[in-house]
Amino acid sequence: MSRWLAQIFGHHHAPATARRSDLAANAQQGILVHGHQTIRYSLVRRPRKSIGFRVALDGLHVSAPSWVSVAAIEQSLREKADWIFRQQKRIEAAAQSSQDPYQDYLEHQCLPLRGQNLAIRFETRSGLRLIQEADQFPVLCIGTAGKRQSDALTRERLIAWLKKEARSDFDARIHHYAGALGFAPARWQLSSARTRWGSCNAKSVIRLNWRLIHKDPMLIDYVVVHELAHLKELNHSPRFWAIVESVLPDYRERKRLLRHDQDPVNSLPKEP
Repeated sequence: MSRWLAQIFGHHHAPATARRSDLAANAQQGILVHGHQTIRYSLVRRPRKSIGFRVALDGLHVSAPSWVSVAAIEQSLREKADWIFRQQKRIEAAAQSSQDPYQDYLEHQCLPLRGQNLAIRFETRSGLRLIQEADQFPVLCIGTAGKRQSDALTRERLIAWLKKEARSDFDARIHHYAGALGFAPARWQLSSARTRWGSCNAKSVIRLNWRLIHKDPMLIDYVVVHELAHLKELNHSPRFWAIVESVLPDYRERKRLLRHDQDPVNSLPKEP
């Protein structure tokens, strides 16, 4: 079709943004286990002389000429692993210091929780409590104990409460889907990563980003099942997606929604 249009209208160079979109759409997703860590990367074939690496907020991007084998690319990844991990930590630290939506939530007294907007009410008493009055939406009551509403301590207490909610919520989902699939992780833990929603390593340890608690439950379920499936297939092969589909027949739609969902921290990728 593109050749046919070019013949009719003449050859024109596509805008840079369009070329980048086309490359992203054709990118091959890969996973490499290095020691006790996992390297996820997006591979794009380009007309170049050597392998290129770029670490960004949305992950590791690898560019390579068509004649270089995947085995050679992954060998280069192993050689560059220490540099990759250092760059990921640097980018995560920079993102964390430059963006803080939780102060905004406190100031606007509105918090996204499980896909819904939760009103925040400040009280003079201490502690945090979730209340639901008759015929009313739930309200998160935050006791400021006389401090300013934007006080850093109030922010820390809000995040601690969200992590507690996330741990309880994710644990129930892991147990449910592990039972449906017939296998479970050796253990799981919360993650504060800025570049992924979840991960699974070769030791069968799953990490789930606590910020998922902001998302709609169907999207949380997708990430949970995605990482559970990696216990059997540490890749994105057809066998992997068959495992996901066995318990989430509509996983493609969930994946699409997660990719395009508004991210509460504006720094995470749109899919694991």
